[in-house]
Amino acid sequence: MASNSSDQADSVMEPPAKRYLRIAQADSYAGHARRADLMGRVEAMLKRYYPAEQDPYRLYEKQIAHYLRRKHMLLDAGCGRLAPVLHLFREQVEKAIGVDLVQFSPELADSGLLLLNCELTAIPLASASLDLIISRSVVEHLADPACAYAEFHRLLKPGGRFIFITPNVWSYPMVASRIIPNRLHAAVVDWAEGRPKDDTFETYYRSNSFRAIRRLAAGTAFEVTSLSWLTMFPNYLMFHPWAFRAGIAYERLVSRVRPLNFLQHWILAVLTKPVQ
Repeated sequence: MASNSSDQADSVMEPPAKRYLRIAQADSYAGHARRADLMGRVEAMLKRYYPAEQDPYRLYEKQIAHYLRRKHMLLDAGCGRLAPVLHLFREQVEKAIGVDLVQFSPELADSGLLLLNCELTAIPLASASLDLIISRSVVEHLADPACAYAEFHRLLKPGGRFIFITPNVWSYPMVASRIIPNRLHAAVVDWAEGRPKDDTFETYYRSNSFRAIRRLAAGTAFEVTSLSWLTMFPNYLMFHPWAFRAGIAYERLVSRVRPLNFLQHWILAVLTKPVQ
């Protein structure tokens, strides 16, 4: 995306990374009792082996901050009840918009966010009206990701970007989730990682590999700016310290041995709408 003089001045005055580092990381489940209990069991290992600045969600936020400018129109596709990521950046953009099908929390009533309850494939905004679309742990839930990609392409200005983080279909938790029936997912993830049952949704994994993302991007006229695999702390193994230690060993192996990199848990993608 071409930068004008005001963009450049904004970057010189205060680099986006510094703005983002002053803000606490977004955690949708911090108040959930089961989450707090599990995190407490492995807290010492988390601090030792997983520095906060290397957390995949933190790297996702850093990628957003890299591209974000004060004048931008920002949309969070699948922002969630509390819109935690959108909150991080709401004061750094001209307009922050959240889209989801869930009922938004009353806490957002005076947030200054524009919140829309609608499908991601039919967002009631003008074409070429957005500078940046972001999405965290959402595209795996899309039954028809091609339609969503096409809608995002319509909404973005030329040079605009779609940045998202999503689980890699080849990571071991995702392999397990495809074996376990969807009707059991809510109970399993609440027990294993402390995710509230009402925040667990049906998964399809149709945009969850480098190949699938490249295919969908090509089919909707997006350019693939970057694709990265990211490791994760073994959040599905927090139920026992020894299981967590085994997960640490596995994650270090697949992140350090290049032929095994494709087994890492996260994919961070940046797609760009070409400038005509």
